[in-house]
Amino acid sequence: MSQNKPALCAKHPFYCNDFNCYTPTAAQEFATVDEFLKKYKNTSTDLDLCFRFDVKPFSESCDNKIGPYYAEIFIMRQRQGLFRPIVICNYTAADDEKMKAWLEPHWKRLKEMWKPFSD
Repeated sequence: MSQNKPALCAKHPFYCNDFNCYTPTAAQEFATVDEFLKKYKNTSTDLDLCFRFDVKPFSESCDNKIGPYYAEIFIMRQRQGLFRPIVICNYTAADDEKMKAWLEPHWKRLKEMWKPFSD
């Protein structure tokens, strides 16, 4: 099966845990980006800040593989101090624009938090 590589697919330095060892029920899994956005479309960056995302070719770490790429979204529920790792099991190049639109406010908030370094 041939598929275009998603534009958001990049090799980021280091890694982020895909589980919360203090609250095992914090992790979530969605089959598609649309399913993820149905729940998280209107998240507030003051309450549920995405501090990292990864789009990767499928590997054994995604249990319910649907397509050749998957996404990991890492959210900090700031007022609860709850780290929430999320897996989207099917990610395609067609999902890039939807995810860019969702990620943009989070990126803006992170840059605000890191001033003056982010200037």
